Amino acid sequence: MPSSSKRVQKPKLSVSDSAAAASFSHGAHKKFWDALPDHEFFGPSLTHIYFYSEVNEETVTLLRSQILEAAKGTQEHFHPSSGNSVLTSPKPIAVHVHSPGGDVWAGNWLLSLFNQVHVPICTVVDSISASAATFLTVSSPYRVVTSFSRCMLHDYWGAMMGKREEMLAIQSAVEQRLARLKRMYLSRSRFTSTELDALMRRDIWLDADTCMKKGIADRLVRPDKTVSVSSSLMKTKTMPFFKTNWNVLYSACSEAMPQELDALLSESQITKPVVFNAPGGMECMDVDIVFAYIPRIQSFSIPIYGVVDNDLSWFEMLPVQYCQRRYMYDNAHVVSHLAYVEGRGRLQDIVHNTQVERALIERVLKERGRPTKEFLDDIVDRPRHVTADECLRMGLVDEIVRTGLVDTRKA
Repeated sequence: MPSSSKRVQKPKLSVSDSAAAASFSHGAHKKFWDALPDHEFFGPSLTHIYFYSEVNEETVTLLRSQILEAAKGTQEHFHPSSGNSVLTSPKPIAVHVHSPGGDVWAGNWLLSLFNQVHVPICTVVDSISASAATFLTVSSPYRVVTSFSRCMLHDYWGAMMGKREEMLAIQSAVEQRLARLKRMYLSRSRFTSTELDALMRRDIWLDADTCMKKGIADRLVRPDKTVSVSSSLMKTKTMPFFKTNWNVLYSACSEAMPQELDALLSESQITKPVVFNAPGGMECMDVDIVFAYIPRIQSFSIPIYGVVDNDLSWFEMLPVQYCQRRYMYDNAHVVSHLAYVEGRGRLQDIVHNTQVERALIERVLKERGRPTKEFLDDIVDRPRHVTADECLRMGLVDEIVRTGLVDTRKA
């Protein structure tokens, strides 16, 4: 392609090229990310990479290749529609994490990853980062959490077999690696050695505020691009979410939904409202993923309608609370099931983690509605099916869609 046909297109938020990026110090990384608005951590100005998996050799290898590819220097891309080649510089990179952890040996490879990248890069704990996944999120040059992030730092576990000499050699290697891991945690946090030892003996969630307090996160983002929409639009009684030309998202409580929301946020000309249809069906096998939806819903600057048309849990109900208008069908219920929590590990850890989950649910319901104390106590005290009318009375939905098939008369 002749040089005269080329034009340079540089993203607004990026370094100019890889050579200039190499001069980015840790302080420059921090300055760059500190200045970024909260909603931009989910917006079009960044390259978004998703580590939504267990830590193992395959997933770590894929993650490394994705990051290194995204961090390459200025590249030429041919656009058939215009007939021109475009030179693009690498955008800053946000690695979104939702991982329960995994293999210690594979996770060890994550500790050297960021030394090979010379563009601004950060990690965002979209929901959970546990065990070996914290090798990635704690060692990152810039660590971001949302109000709904949780992290778990704990000791390794496993099993081995073989000759005594072989097992002693493996144990020695593991202990050496654990010692290096602890030094990394101490250098990248405000834990004392005694606090860290006590924490790693447990299997407990640290909420976002604790992550900030203890220095394993650099920033807590709370995006809120909610705009004032005309009352005629937001209070319409014609169920406008049936419009077929709107952006309709049928959430399946899946790891694909955050990526769909980010893709929608990256569309520069998005003007039509978004309809978020809550998962429902009580088949959500990974309730933690729904916490990744919330900051993205809060990052939209266009109307978002939340729709509940089936039974769902309190976890699945939470993203709906941040929609600007919330509809619930009269045949739908919110099912409270925290009264019978199952978990593996120490009893006190199960109790602690259940309290963390309850606090997240209560905070959202109090922020977005008017739940009574008795009702909040019921969430963990006994199983309940909460009706649409109850949700309306407590301000957890704005309107009930009457199907005409449910008898709402009082007994």
